[in-house]
Amino acid sequence: SRAALLEAWKSFQSRRQWLAKEFCEPVYRQFLIEAVARGRIVAPGFFDDPIKQKAWCGADWNGPAQGMLDPTKEVQAAQQRVENGFSTREEETIGLTGGNFKQNARQLRRENEMLQRANAREEVNPDAK
Repeated sequence: SRAALLEAWKSFQSRRQWLAKEFCEPVYRQFLIEAVARGRIVAPGFFDDPIKQKAWCGADWNGPAQGMLDPTKEVQAAQQRVENGFSTREEETIGLTGGNFKQNARQLRRENEMLQRANAREEVNPDAK
């Protein structure tokens, strides 16, 4: 079943790439052109330099992540790819969950700070709940 899932995913990926390139990117580009022309978005150099316009129009179109048959093995493989420099945490976050690594990191920081404060309160007053 894993082999069938991987083969189907290859087909889905090629269709997703086509949709992003042939539909999403042109629509996004036209949206930006109009928004910059009307002054809704300030994008220095947008109309003066084609390289800057291309940079402003750059976007990643990820879509939902592939399903996992064995999440533990998938996560271990992702860790190994990052450790060996074959991938990045950002790429693996997108691939595994469709999430955003930077948002995850900020949220984890907030959660860890919250836990530290809660633990500090318990150390000061162990009977308080």
